[in-house]
Amino acid sequence: LDAYSPFVTVTNHVDWQEDNVLAKMAFPLNFSAPSATYEIPMGAIARSTMAETPEAKAKFEVPAQFWADLSSENVGLSILNDCKYGYDAKPSQLRLTLLRSPNWPCPASDRGTHDFTYRLLPHQGSWHNAQVVREGYNFNNALIVSPDRNLLDREYIGERFSFLSISSNAIVISALKLAEDGLSWILRLYEAHGEPVTTEITFYLEINSITECDLIEQDLEMIVHSGNRFSREFQPYEIKTLKVCFIPNR
Repeated sequence: LDAYSPFVTVTNHVDWQEDNVLAKMAFPLNFSAPSATYEIPMGAIARSTMAETPEAKAKFEVPAQFWADLSSENVGLSILNDCKYGYDAKPSQLRLTLLRSPNWPCPASDRGTHDFTYRLLPHQGSWHNAQVVREGYNFNNALIVSPDRNLLDREYIGERFSFLSISSNAIVISALKLAEDGLSWILRLYEAHGEPVTTEITFYLEINSITECDLIEQDLEMIVHSGNRFSREFQPYEIKTLKVCFIPNR
């Protein structure tokens, strides 16, 4: 438990030597919801918790990426994980699969020591409002601070600035890397809340040119920019890849 944090973090160390056992952590809740939401790559999917059909009853587990959420109209609970990707839900319960030990096809499956962590994030309103997507990313990609001595010697020491900022909380940075041409940068973004949105993107450096491209970095469309900023429209769960060339420092 950390002071002023909105979550509870549970760290586990397990020496697992069971046979034919499936271990789940269950979180019974004092509210109910007809569906649960699970994160998938660059998106999220809602599935019913009611098990209305034989097919639904047979699906005892749902794969998810960094989190799963169960929310009513006013309150909800998200379970974040750092390496466990199996969930299941009932109207008033969310469960996370921790360990399993079948004897077939691998008789040594999961046997041995394990270290893993999960996090309970209760929230008001929807998972969108609680910024669960960002909490999941922060949990799995902790910020690493690496002081740059060259920057510390510059005249703007003590000044606060961001290399890249995005105005909408629904837009997530999936990648920022050097382009294959070695001359520009690739910025990959996606809309994470399932809603249309227009966002403004601002770099610290001044932009020379910016192009929307495909996943193999082939140019599709030039983008109008002003100085170090530009805006883009995103459709629900849309992925955009942008190729950015900065004006060299003089």
